[in-house]
Amino acid sequence: MLFALMMNAALAADAPTTETAAPAAPAGTEAERLEQYKERAVLFEDWVGISASTGAVVSTWTVPKKGVYGEPLNGGKFYDYIGHKDLGDKFRKREAVSLGLRFGGLALAGGGLALALTNMSTDCEFVGTAIYPKADSAAEARSMCKAENASKAPKSTAGYVLAGVGAVGLGVGFYIPVHPVQDFERKKMAAEFNKQLAVELGLNSETSK
Repeated sequence: MLFALMMNAALAADAPTTETAAPAAPAGTEAERLEQYKERAVLFEDWVGISASTGAVVSTWTVPKKGVYGEPLNGGKFYDYIGHKDLGDKFRKREAVSLGLRFGGLALAGGGLALALTNMSTDCEFVGTAIYPKADSAAEARSMCKAENASKAPKSTAGYVLAGVGAVGLGVGFYIPVHPVQDFERKKMAAEFNKQLAVELGLNSETSK
């Protein structure tokens, strides 16, 4: 027993001591580090859209900026900058879907409407041989007009259907939320980023405000 204790003491004495390295002190003076913080911190500008005719608020939106010089952090760039590239990728995918629906819906709606309008029915009540010179009489001209309307009807119907589908696609494209998180969540994420930035630069919470 005594021998085992002596061996353990000897091994403990010979074992190398490990020391935890102290974190490196941030470079630069406090004033320089504070300037870095001001240039790198994420700020938000809240905007309000007001109707010129009624004065009512019609929309609100938030714009993230980088630092006091206001470099825009639009779209997925915001998430990339604060270290959430996964959310940036989600934003870009949603934005691509939204834009695809908008432009595709607009093109489909426009093409469908054009098809419908070029195949509109003609009022056959007052047509005559002047409009249908191949007809031998006004009655035959009206018959030709009605036959022409019947042949146009499927194309006109298809045009209106396409225009309706395009309009729905266009509306959905504007309705889809492209941001994977809500505005208040983005502000919380930015606040956490700013807090970590202050720690990185060796600034306390009061100094970095």
